[in-house]
Amino acid sequence: MADIDSLPYYDTLVDKKEGLRERLEQEIAEELTRMTNEEKEALSGRLPAELPPLFQDNTFLAAELKRLQSKAKTKGGLDSVRYSLPVPPASAPLEAWNKALNNAASQLEHQKIRLGNLELLNKYGANSWRTNNFLLEKEIERLQRRKEEIVKQTEDLNRERKATQLQVGEQLSSLETKWSTLVSGNVQLEIANLTLEMELDSLREREAELKSKIEELEGQQ
Repeated sequence: MADIDSLPYYDTLVDKKEGLRERLEQEIAEELTRMTNEEKEALSGRLPAELPPLFQDNTFLAAELKRLQSKAKTKGGLDSVRYSLPVPPASAPLEAWNKALNNAASQLEHQKIRLGNLELLNKYGANSWRTNNFLLEKEIERLQRRKEEIVKQTEDLNRERKATQLQVGEQLSSLETKWSTLVSGNVQLEIANLTLEMELDSLREREAELKSKIEELEGQQ
């Protein structure tokens, strides 16, 4: 397991202390600005690569996707003129009548194809629809099982991370308490040493005074 340098399940100081998160985010942003290109490349190597743009080989689909993303309307809309049967006026030239006749023939052929497709759909569509639904249901079941597996793996991983972090956090708290106790003991020991040194200095001064008085008394005798 990689070294843990953050315990979000245990360490809540960032959320408890007001303004700490904003200050840390500002420091991170400043640190990123000071990073060299090599450091940024090394850091970006651990991030997933960006997905390539869609429809690189199809300019029409790329343009349509861009239009949908910008919520722009289609230009001109659906051309319905070709599906109508305009009748030219009686005084129209022969060319206009020939054009109208060709249009009517095209419309008739289109309707024949539609009828043929409807007959094929009526004959084979139901079984094809059932087969497709069966395949879709099996695919949905497979994806649902895969989703449940991923959710279970994620939950197990989060439980493991939480248990590990709580265990490590308790150890850190225990070690921090011991460290504070030792530091406090060292401070008290240092204070006691200073007190003893002051008492020794006082005793030495008292001893020097007594020796001086004894020498004076001996000199008077």
